[in-house]
Amino acid sequence: MRLSLWEHTASMAFYFPVTTDMQVIEDAPHALVFLTVDWSGPELESREAVQATLKAIPHRDFGFFAISEEDGSATCAWLVERGWAKHPRGCGSLLWLEFGKVVHTELLPRNVGRDAVVAKTLALWGRSAC
Repeated sequence: MRLSLWEHTASMAFYFPVTTDMQVIEDAPHALVFLTVDWSGPELESREAVQATLKAIPHRDFGFFAISEEDGSATCAWLVERGWAKHPRGCGSLLWLEFGKVVHTELLPRNVGRDAVVAKTLALWGRSAC
């Protein structure tokens, strides 16, 4: 049985394993996708806000995935198909998807903070944080 990314990262501070399996994201009814790179300070700050968001919503009704913005042609093509090519890299941006369709984006989660990301997630997918 495949473990969820959340199960893998529950005890690891600020580290999100990267997936290259775009189909699992496509198949998810609700998916929160973090765009990562290895070289960015703003991405690290956004990563902290995303980690805090995941801790604030312990009983999630969505999948969480991290994908690299620089992880080869398949990932890059997947992002381009969703209109992401026009945005800058290295911000630690978030995409909210429903069955592979982008329903919301946040370019700079570090700027809006945990509370705004939690509020948007709950507004989209109707769960309380408790």
